[in-house]
Amino acid sequence: MKKRILGLLLAVVMLTGFVPCSYAAEIAEEGTCGANAVYKLYDDGTLIISGEGEISSRFSWADEISSVVIEEGITGIGRRAFFVCSSIQSVIMPNSLVTIGEEAFDSCEGLTEISIPEGVRNIEREAFSYCKNLAQINMPDSVRSIEQGAFEVTEYCMNQDNWENGVLYCGNSILDSDSSLRGEYSIRDSVVCIADAAFKRCSHLTSIKIPKGITAIGQAVFSECSSLESVEIPDTVESIGDSAFFDCRSLAEITIPYSVKTIEAGAFSLCESLSKIHIPYGVASIGEQAFGYCSNLAEIDIPKSVTELGRWVFDGTAYYYNRDNWENGLLYTGEHLVAADRDISGSVVIKDGTLNIADYAMNDCYDITSITLPQSLRTIGNRSIVSSNKLKSIFVPPNVTRIGERALPNSLADITVSEDNKEYSSVNGNLYNKAKTVLIKYAGGKTDKIFELPDSVTEIDEYGLINCYKLTGVSVSENNTAFSSQDGVLFNKDKSELVLYPSRKTDRSYTVPLTTESIRAYAFYDCRELKTLIVSESVNDIGTSAFYGAIGLNAIFIPSATIWDMNIGTRAFPNDEDNIVEVYFGGDSDDWDDLVYTYRENDLCGISVHYNANGIPTPLIGEFNAPTDNGDGTYKITVPVENIPYNCTAIAVFYADGDVSEVKQRAVTLTDTSVEFTAQSSADSAKVFIWDNLKGMYPLCESKANRTV
Repeated sequence: MKKRILGLLLAVVMLTGFVPCSYAAEIAEEGTCGANAVYKLYDDGTLIISGEGEISSRFSWADEISSVVIEEGITGIGRRAFFVCSSIQSVIMPNSLVTIGEEAFDSCEGLTEISIPEGVRNIEREAFSYCKNLAQINMPDSVRSIEQGAFEVTEYCMNQDNWENGVLYCGNSILDSDSSLRGEYSIRDSVVCIADAAFKRCSHLTSIKIPKGITAIGQAVFSECSSLESVEIPDTVESIGDSAFFDCRSLAEITIPYSVKTIEAGAFSLCESLSKIHIPYGVASIGEQAFGYCSNLAEIDIPKSVTELGRWVFDGTAYYYNRDNWENGLLYTGEHLVAADRDISGSVVIKDGTLNIADYAMNDCYDITSITLPQSLRTIGNRSIVSSNKLKSIFVPPNVTRIGERALPNSLADITVSEDNKEYSSVNGNLYNKAKTVLIKYAGGKTDKIFELPDSVTEIDEYGLINCYKLTGVSVSENNTAFSSQDGVLFNKDKSELVLYPSRKTDRSYTVPLTTESIRAYAFYDCRELKTLIVSESVNDIGTSAFYGAIGLNAIFIPSATIWDMNIGTRAFPNDEDNIVEVYFGGDSDDWDDLVYTYRENDLCGISVHYNANGIPTPLIGEFNAPTDNGDGTYKITVPVENIPYNCTAIAVFYADGDVSEVKQRAVTLTDTSVEFTAQSSADSAKVFIWDNLKGMYPLCESKANRTV
């Protein structure tokens, strides 16, 4: 009976979009599943989600869910939200939905059909992959982006009835094509979306006509189509995606329409037959290596409308290798500086009329001691001058409207901005936005030990305080409305976010306060003195590279109470193989794998993880072994130790007739199981301590009784 009622309920939802606010079955479980989303799981397996915003990955591997009803207001289904929920047989999604996240329904083998509501624009990578029984997909025309593998290994993709002349259609979208596709091909006029990599490696395709309904050519759509000679791009296309025509080596000519605003990374990389390219006025951004290694590309025309140029955008081209195009060690294309010889040194003057410095343009130029930027300059690209660590000062001219991520070197002791600049300002040599509400970059070459954050600052750029080599503390006035400090550590106002632990702060250990819920990216970056870090149970988010480069750390403690709702950003941990950091983690190995599954292997090479560690290990000293006569008037005692939490010191106090005769100390490492001491034969007893040399030397444990020597 319940199944019949549920079937009727779902039919009503599908026809009307109405989701009832109550449900007759008993609630088995309820809780939050996003910042503003809640769920109720009923005893018949029905899951109803309500609220606003995105659903988190709360339900991965949940076998008890048989049907999902998502109410209006939810705009996103997060990454792996229903990953391997193999019992789900039906999903009802609201019209408010915009994005279906990466692997959101991956391996939901119980699904046989899915209706994607009108309003969804983005279906991310492998969203429905390995839903092996998914045979029916209703795709709306609102979808504009389908990432690679979104529907791979589904019944729909394997059913030849859904293919038309070697192309897999789904509504007015294309999901895939047969690599044996040959000659010319015209995509149906009704098509509005081509999935990423849909025509990848169609090596016999020679010509393609794209219809006017297409607004974006996605990632790798035509990559490695080695025989492709001509492409007709309509004037409705606004973006050409990453690697869209990568390695189309027969493509000798391409006409980019004036509608295009963005050419993304590697879009035409390795198109070795291209000899010239005209970028139309209106294009604002050209991604890294967009035309990289187009070996015959000798003529390049870039308009003044371009404000962002990615790194190595023309590396490996005939234009790049033609030394006639270089001036004083700098390579320009029109009004844009795109590269520099790594061996340029001393004073560098960028020529008048230059509008943009491309990302990484001078990234390898280590010997520049001064640089003059022209009055015409509009943008300084990402990491464009970052490696010029002999540079001590820089002047930002009046027309600069964008300074890219980590554009300037950490060696700068003074950043000065023209008073006429409308976007930026400087105070005491540090870089701010014009209103001085955003700290963009602290001049890392300054010798100040304490940084007094201005009261006006309400935001700090992610890289604003990175590589401050002299700072031991940050001071914040009570008048600042956004930030606070405690013992020199920088927090947001209510201390729910730890923003910066100064890299030269001299404390040897630190415990994150219980008020703290998140640790910002790069918060402990390059800390040299800190040895032990205890993450409080309140913390549920650890940012990207939070502890990266903290070469002094010996141990990090992450308790179990945080693991279910925790997020750990990529490269969070030190990766120095010569200085292994012991990570004591409260969950098991599966919990850990879920947290770091996006990591590359070498991101974890600098840590050793101890699982199910619900607190700091308590060091123990075992029974002394019988002393060994060394034959020279001394004795050796061997003291068993265990649970050493980090590098400590073992101290033995030897007594003769009740008086202290000797004190000996030995370093104890995390892997030691015993420590040896040698005493004079006059000693008759000993007492051994394990001392914490991180917190000013105090005993962690001691032997329970004197031992006879």
